[in-house]
Amino acid sequence: MTGDLRQDFLHAMSRAAASVHVITTDGPGGRAGLTASAVTSVSADTAKPSLLVCLNRASRSAAAILENGVFCVNLLGHEQQALADAFAGRSTGDRFALGRWIDGPTGSPVLADALAAWDCRITRSDLVGSHHVLIGQAEQVWLNAPRLPLIYANRGYLPMPAAGCCTRNETA
Repeated sequence: MTGDLRQDFLHAMSRAAASVHVITTDGPGGRAGLTASAVTSVSADTAKPSLLVCLNRASRSAAAILENGVFCVNLLGHEQQALADAFAGRSTGDRFALGRWIDGPTGSPVLADALAAWDCRITRSDLVGSHHVLIGQAEQVWLNAPRLPLIYANRGYLPMPAAGCCTRNETA
């Protein structure tokens, strides 16, 4: 512990493993997308299941998502690190050229080979500190063949375990 609550919080959160998603949108606010790990299920027990997504309010993509009122959550597979890096702003060029995209019912781009994708309409938006907390109701859900997801923890992507291996040992 450093005694700096914000820094201690950030260090602690960096240790929490999370799946990696590309959040996309299209509409009057433009076509945009970003990489996010702050995604979770809210409820499956409603007429339309819902997801929660947290987006940094300084992001141009977040502004487009809010203006369009729609987004698609694309869950990435372990082999899609380059796509995650591109949508995180770590490369130049057209990020949407790096995958095959189809239009979902909301008009949001859906990654054709995502592990899963949820095309959503925003039903609630709250500003909490530096982030927009969005609740979206799923209009459609896609599932592809199961494979390992891309996981982010300790400020980097986790290597995939060797076949038959399910744990990773660390030394102090």
